[in-house]
Amino acid sequence: MFSLRAIIVLSLSLLVTAHPHPHDNAAPLFFRRETTETGGSSNEGSSGTVGAFSASRFPAVQDALAGNERFRQTRNDSAIRALVADGQKPPFMMVSCSDSRAPEATIFDSQPGTFFMERNIANQYKPGDENAQSVMAYGVRVLGVQHVVVMGHYGCGGIAAAIASAPKTNINVATHIVQTWIGDVRALYLSSNRTEIAEMRTRNLEREAAGETVEEPDVQEPGFRALVEENVKQQVKRITESSVISNLNEEVILKLNTDGTRRADAPAEEGAGGEEATLIPVFVHGWVHDIETGEVIDLNISTGPAGFENFTPPAAGEEQPAEEPAASSSVSEGEGATSTSEGAAEPTSSGEAAEPSSSAAEGEGESSSSAEAEPTTAPSAAEPETTSGTENVAPQPVQQASGDVRVHGPGTRPASNTPAARMKRSQSRRLSFAQRRALTAQQAK
Repeated sequence: MFSLRAIIVLSLSLLVTAHPHPHDNAAPLFFRRETTETGGSSNEGSSGTVGAFSASRFPAVQDALAGNERFRQTRNDSAIRALVADGQKPPFMMVSCSDSRAPEATIFDSQPGTFFMERNIANQYKPGDENAQSVMAYGVRVLGVQHVVVMGHYGCGGIAAAIASAPKTNINVATHIVQTWIGDVRALYLSSNRTEIAEMRTRNLEREAAGETVEEPDVQEPGFRALVEENVKQQVKRITESSVISNLNEEVILKLNTDGTRRADAPAEEGAGGEEATLIPVFVHGWVHDIETGEVIDLNISTGPAGFENFTPPAAGEEQPAEEPAASSSVSEGEGATSTSEGAAEPTSSGEAAEPSSSAAEGEGESSSSAEAEPTTAPSAAEPETTSGTENVAPQPVQQASGDVRVHGPGTRPASNTPAARMKRSQSRRLSFAQRRALTAQQAK
């Protein structure tokens, strides 16, 4: 007789044989094209003929590949080789719409290597979108992008869908995904106080209350065009307040002079390759493209780090102006003082004299007056004064506003995390050069 275990194993074997896996004879879910040993190709898992999904069956695909051949014959080979050898250093990052009618290279007649791109429906930047955040972080921190542009366009399908009545039946997976993505635009449409949008909304809500379905608006509808602009403003505000840009702005204010040169007392930073990291001010802009006329309209809502309103980058081919030499003296305390080459530290805007020393102050400890300040070469050098480090604080971010959105205004961050507060904490930890010398001497004894 069979043992109980043998009976169980036999029963399971019969069950598996009688009920094969449901996918064994099902149609393949995907096709993978592989090159055979004879140099040909095969579609693994396909029940059709070899090459059933070849590009030769689709004229549109043929046209695209033919376009690539024309591109290869007319492209600027030397420029492309330089991009391959040196890597990309795009001056712009653009958050734009996925719309096929708004290609940035065509609109701006630009060359490869100009725009670092993030595209999605209705050119949105969402705080929880890791893809957009990673593109932003890589662009401004690694590639050295200086201008972030949000570019919307009139006639945007995503904006139009947010104005139209939301579907109530036959909601499939694709519809649900799209409606979820444009939810923020719909919320903006329902809350905006801009006159053109409010008037359009009132008409549409009355129609829906009467049982009508609101269709997508005409491209020339003033409320539609206004919502395109307000959506751009909202994305500029979000980017400006994002952790990537706000942290960068605070670092720029702490470490750079308003002409873009590094402060004398700012510690050098190391990049991934062991070289000093490049820190530059980054500016966020809002533009709208009119597909019909081809014009790009600047909404004049640009934002940037506080104090850099008059920043002018060097012209093409010019180097950023170097810092004033600090061999004679430099600022040791107080971020507002400037380095000079005459041997005396210039006073800050509040009239406080900066402490002279032979190098930038660094270190940890409580800030106090210098015990043994070294004399400078100039007889009129300012005498060191006792400071707490609280007087010389960075200027507060200026308010930039337009329409419904206040951009980069005060109160957007907790008081403890403002540039001024961060600078105050940084200053309170510094020791002057003379203090460090005295401490070293005491330790040596």
